[in-house]
Amino acid sequence: MSQNQVSTLKRGLLVLEFIKQSRGITLAEVMKEFQLSKSTAF
Repeated sequence: MSQNQVSTLKRGLLVLEFIKQSRGITLAEVMKEFQLSKSTAF
């Protein structure tokens, strides 16, 4: 697995953990927290 894939996986897991801890969070809030575009956050 390349370093880029590992970084992407780590970021994805961070996003999932954030969503788990933030019940009722919106897509816009995830986008803002992680500075993601809408298509990436979705």
